[in-house]
Amino acid sequence: MNKKKVIIAILIFLLLVIGILVGLYLHNIYCKSTTISSIDNTFSITVPNKVRYKVKESSDENYSLEFYSVKDEMFFYSTVINKKYDLDLENNVRTEKENIIKNLSSVNIISDVSRINIKDYNSYKYSYTYKDESFGKDLYAEIVWIETNSKIYILDLEVITENMDKYKTIFEQIQNSFIEN
Repeated sequence: MNKKKVIIAILIFLLLVIGILVGLYLHNIYCKSTTISSIDNTFSITVPNKVRYKVKESSDENYSLEFYSVKDEMFFYSTVINKKYDLDLENNVRTEKENIIKNLSSVNIISDVSRINIKDYNSYKYSYTYKDESFGKDLYAEIVWIETNSKIYILDLEVITENMDKYKTIFEQIQNSFIEN
């Protein structure tokens, strides 16, 4: 009888240990974030681990960091521009937004350019939806411009419109995690 109780106690203990280990493993997968740096190591961002992504190894010199999520059809592109002189960032962002409206025939909903707070950097953002003809789906895009002392960073975060509501908060987390290296 005592032997039976000891075996049951050991089995319960082992199940508790296994449960704790599985919980820790799942916590590491789903709750921790991953920090990734641009190819030229000029900046880094943190991506929540609930986003399953792959960094695209690209020879495209236009982007300093590209990653995507196949599952949710989310895309991230970034461009780094060396500042050669002071400029009116807000005016440049507004001009870029107007160029998008003129050059993309399928732009639907477009937001106003708004000043946002990313660290102490001069930053602006706007968003829009459009039909990507080559991809064959409607996409939601958030374009973020970040000005530091020596560079301008443009973050282009896009997702299919079906996942737009899920990703708005995730995009904000990624933007706010921006750090110039």
